[in-house]
Amino acid sequence: ENSKNGLYSMMDEQIMVNGTDDKYLRRIQQVHGKHQYYVMPTRRNCSDPDPRNCFGVLHYAGEVFYNVKGFLDKNRDSLHSDVIVALGKSKSELIAELFNPESSLNKSNQSPRRIPSKGPLSPGASTTRRSKSSG
Repeated sequence: ENSKNGLYSMMDEQIMVNGTDDKYLRRIQQVHGKHQYYVMPTRRNCSDPDPRNCFGVLHYAGEVFYNVKGFLDKNRDSLHSDVIVALGKSKSELIAELFNPESSLNKSNQSPRRIPSKGPLSPGASTTRRSKSSG
């Protein structure tokens, strides 16, 4: 499985572009439909009454079928709203800015603004400041 065309990569791609379960399934069929481990769903092997909502994979233990209805929603990595609110109230300017819904960073029609750094970005990083000497 190529990382770009893997099931997880394609799922992440669809989630990022607000794709649909149907688009995800069509992409799987387009890329893997002729693969030796792809199994075409039928009414017999798909849990959904409509086999067009399923795809199958031949695993070491046998054929496993997946129903794509709600698949992308179940696999979104979204933060709970309480966590977002708490992070928006952070004492760290950067974190507060990232999670503030009113921030320009969260408005698609504006370009993001830079947040000035107040120190090292990571424990091993350092910032060098030069001062002009009078003289």
